[in-house]
Order: sequence, then structure tokens, then C-alpha cells
Amino acid sequence: MQRSSTHPTKKTHLFFAQSKKLYADEEILPKTDRMDLNIELFYQFVEGLKSGDLNLETILNNYNIMDGSHLTLAGNLIFGMMPQKFSPSFYIDCIYIIGDDISSNHYLSEKRLKGTFKTLYEDSRRFIVSQLKHSQVEEDFNSNGKLEIDEIVLSELIINALIHRDYHINAPIKMIMFDDRVEIINPGKLTNSLTVDKIKRGISIHRNPILKSSINRLIIRATTRDCPYISTKFQPW
Repeated sequence: MQRSSTHPTKKTHLFFAQSKKLYADEEILPKTDRMDLNIELFYQFVEGLKSGDLNLETILNNYNIMDGSHLTLAGNLIFGMMPQKFSPSFYIDCIYIIGDDISSNHYLSEKRLKGTFKTLYEDSRRFIVSQLKHSQVEEDFNSNGKLEIDEIVLSELIINALIHRDYHINAPIKMIMFDDRVEIINPGKLTNSLTVDKIKRGISIHRNPILKSSINRLIIRATTRDCPYISTKFQPW
């Protein structure tokens, strides 16, 4: 009879992933403290809050940005001075491959993006938009062109990639552009009992609740909404 074994780290990740009491974005980063937090960025997040209103450490703990005297994973990713210093695998790799075959060795541009969630969102969106074509939809020569992918859809795709990836897996998000499509690849698989069919019906399970509530408020309040299912290819010219 064969006996299977599991590496202790994998066991821990499996326990966290299956536990309802602890999400990945709640995990404590023991080597961090308040000096690793961008306080000015946090004050932008809590509009109108003044430093004398409450004890700052209490506020940070109430928002789950810190747990005791250390940053949580969410706190580091959203408000960290140097997020990748303590979360080195959580960045975005962007590449534009010529053609439609991922095995191609020819590419137009590539970039590795690092920084806070807001920086990752803005820089990855800028990378994709800069490579997309605009088509003229009105007769006026000076009219604004229509982007190949709707900008609201694109924003939602990027935000969902940042919020809903599996942070128990140490790997980056990959955004791959081809001549006919954009692929966004997240580490991990669908959480718990969630299936593609359930997603299409609008059913969602939040994997990272702190990130979900914070990012919607910090990055793009007016645009963000739950995106049940998106499958987008470029429109033919």
C-alpha cells in the first residue's frame, strides 16, 4: 500500500484555502511594521479622516490593514511602501506576442509591473490600451475612435484578476496580448464549489474579502462592478 505525503507548506496552504476562518489576504506578514506602510495613501483611502480622530494603529487594525503591529497581506499589497519586498511573487508580467500562437518567440513589447494594487492596475491597463487599435465610428475625422476592447470591460477584467487570484500560490498574474485577443492568466483555480456555469449565472464567492472591499473603493469606485462572466476577442475590422 502506497502512502502519499504532502509538503508542510502545501498542507498549510491547503488548510488556509479550505478554512472559512482565514483568507489569504488576512495573513500576517511578520517581518513588517507600520514603517512599511504608505500612510498618505491610506489617508486618501479614508477620506476626511484626520490623524487626531482615532489612534492610527486602531484604525489600521479595524480596516484589517494591520493585525497587531504587523501588516496583513492585503495591507501590504494595497498600501505598502514596497509591496514586492515582502510579497515578491505578486506582480504582473505583460507581453504582446506577434500572431495568435503562445509558442511564438516573436513579441512587440513586454514589461514586468510592480508596485501597489493601484499602480499595478494603472500600469497594466496602460500597457494593454497602448497596444490596442482605435476604429473610427463617426464620419468626423477628429472624432474619438472606438477601442477594440471596451474600456469598462478591460478595467473590470484587470480588477478581477487582482482581487480574485489565489494568493496562497507564489506566482505572478500574466497578461498576454495577441493580434486577435487578450488573455489574463491568474494563479490558482476556481474557489470551493464555484464553477464556470455558476459564474455565468452571476454566482460569486469572494476569495479575498479585504481586497474586494478595499480595491473597489480605492481604485475605481464608479466603474467597478461584479463581472459575472466575460469572454472577449477583438472585433474584426
